[in-house]
Amino acid sequence: MRATLPSSRGFWPSFWTWHAAGHRQRAETDVFEYFSDNHQRLYLSSHWGNHQGCIHTPRFDPSAGMHVYGADIHESGTDFYIDGAQVCHAEGRPPSPVNLVVSNFVYNGVPPAPGSVGNLVVDYVRAWQR
Repeated sequence: MRATLPSSRGFWPSFWTWHAAGHRQRAETDVFEYFSDNHQRLYLSSHWGNHQGCIHTPRFDPSAGMHVYGADIHESGTDFYIDGAQVCHAEGRPPSPVNLVVSNFVYNGVPPAPGSVGNLVVDYVRAWQR
């Protein structure tokens, strides 16, 4: 996904997967989660088995321009990428097929100021299947 993340505090954009309909076993990968009150952290996670991932500190402000966020989910784990560079690896893989989800929630931990706007600007989302 190529996107610019919100700059106003109080928003929680994310790009993630969730298990497909008909599959009861939870299968979630957070390609990124971002809490707009802290422009210095991106959370990249795999939520199955041993819940693994990392907190990535980018050398840029994710709200200041377009960047490409991705994950390669394969047999030996998940590799996380930002602007084409691998920044994290997590072991394991989802136990079932998944759907892609792009969201921009209000973050109740640090709510937005009244009247503020948290724009998640998405240029594209791409997916490949092996």
